Amino acid sequence: MPNIVPTIESLAGKTVDDGRLLLIDPLGQGSGGVVFRAVDLCSSTPYAVKCMVKADPGSRQATFQQREIALHSRLSGQKNIVTLHRVVEESGHIFLVLDYCAGGDLFKFLTRRGTYVRNDELIRNVMCQLIDGVAHCHERGVFHRDIKPENIMCSRDGTQVKVGDFGLATDSVASRNFGAGTTGYMSPECIGHEMGVPGYRTAANDIWALGVIFTSMISGHNPWRRAVMADSCFSSYIHDPSFLKRMLPISTAANDILVSIFAPAETRVSLPALRAKICAAETFFLSPGELASASKFVRQAAASYVAGVSSASGSSVSSFDALFDDNVADAAQRLIELRKAEGKDALAEHGDEGEADIVVAPGPRLEVPEQGVRPEVPKRPVPPPPQPMPSFRDFMRTASTESSDSESRGHKESSWRAHSPTGLFKRIMDKIFD
Repeated sequence: MPNIVPTIESLAGKTVDDGRLLLIDPLGQGSGGVVFRAVDLCSSTPYAVKCMVKADPGSRQATFQQREIALHSRLSGQKNIVTLHRVVEESGHIFLVLDYCAGGDLFKFLTRRGTYVRNDELIRNVMCQLIDGVAHCHERGVFHRDIKPENIMCSRDGTQVKVGDFGLATDSVASRNFGAGTTGYMSPECIGHEMGVPGYRTAANDIWALGVIFTSMISGHNPWRRAVMADSCFSSYIHDPSFLKRMLPISTAANDILVSIFAPAETRVSLPALRAKICAAETFFLSPGELASASKFVRQAAASYVAGVSSASGSSVSSFDALFDDNVADAAQRLIELRKAEGKDALAEHGDEGEADIVVAPGPRLEVPEQGVRPEVPKRPVPPPPQPMPSFRDFMRTASTESSDSESRGHKESSWRAHSPTGLFKRIMDKIFD
């Protein structure tokens, strides 16, 4: 597929919408386009503008663009959703005029700033905002399918958040489009490799992604790289639901919340119940005394997060996959054999994605039985000593975007040729926005 992302040089510094909207500089790249910082020259209102090359009429890409605009328009107006103010089409491009959020995306706050470290009330408030935003989507029949920190926009201080980028959103309650989204935030049924089912619940998939973000906020680590049995951390969690509590500096209440999220789709916690659990939790963190007496794995995870945000390293939030070697595969194999012995149940659910009705059945029997007790499995050996933790950015950012603030500034200065007319223009607009 050809690269349809418009070049920065061709659009920065130009006006659109009959000269009303000035595109200043790129903020980042979203699904299918580039997002620019912009200003309305008539009202001086700052905006973020997503620019996409207009697809050929009748093409598959044109259908995706029309769907994104329609679904985003349906949601605008709620305080925890990035508002789509208007759509401008000219010069072979489509421009989505969006809210400008001065703090950037949530990823920056998780990796470079200690905003949420041991701040129960702020985490509670932000998670409730995210839940409210996602609930607004679901109530209006829209399912995001790519909830992740890069698609959550923040106020300058990180206390207000909004869900954005609906490029992969759908209005189908059930989907057969496996692998839609970002790998680290997909539910097992969305990944689909091990489920053996023809579809998955899109609402439940969004809730799973919220659980991954919540884990990052309270511990500085993602729970796993991919929710598949080949992933050592995920298979350890399936084997032992107390795995996250044993490995991360989180409270019992926080672990209970995560267990309710990281459950099979048919038993996964609902958004109202999740909100209630988060509001009821006294703390999401271990007390200093609990941390001092915790295992070395927990202490290392806590130290890596605090050290990371203190140094503004951009690698402070990481998967702790490297805490284990590949020997946990034996536990995964035992679960697979157990699942085959137990057999599978079927659960039918219908959804429409422009094709025939599809049937959604539960995945492999990794689910919790009705009594809430997991099947017994042989105990696994004590995990080996922890290894150096991989960077959170390994599965959050592409190599082209993995850089510190200073590196990014250096790259921008090089790209913009600081002494050129374009570079001078950018510096002037930076002063205006500051």
